[in-house]
Amino acid sequence: MTLPDPYPGGQYPAQAAAAFPVPPMPQPQPAQFAPGAGQHPQQGQPYPAAQRNNTMALTSLVLGIVGMLCCGAVLGIPAVITGVMAKRQIADSGGAQSGDGQALWGIILGAVSSAFTVLAFIIWVVVLANSPDTYSYSY
Repeated sequence: MTLPDPYPGGQYPAQAAAAFPVPPMPQPQPAQFAPGAGQHPQQGQPYPAAQRNNTMALTSLVLGIVGMLCCGAVLGIPAVITGVMAKRQIADSGGAQSGDGQALWGIILGAVSSAFTVLAFIIWVVVLANSPDTYSYSY
């Protein structure tokens, strides 16, 4: 069963059109580019050198992450050492190398994993020193 069309011929009442006005569409603006965008360097001017990531910074970060996960001070101390060396190399490169954040996080993670290892060792010694001697047999 189909319902009859309340507005035959598609003629809707004027009140419905006034209740839902359609705003005009904005006109597209022409594209604007930054000055110098898409231009090649002039003849005789070299392309700017791309920054290279410092390998020691990445090594420090990886050592710090793995040290936090499983190896503690065994990899935490080398993470701190390589991170400090990487930060020095990045500073001396004059902007040619990047990776300062990786080196910083390698130092932080290495220091934290080393500190956790030292803290765990101290707790282990204290627990052993205060535990009763369970293996002595006195008859």
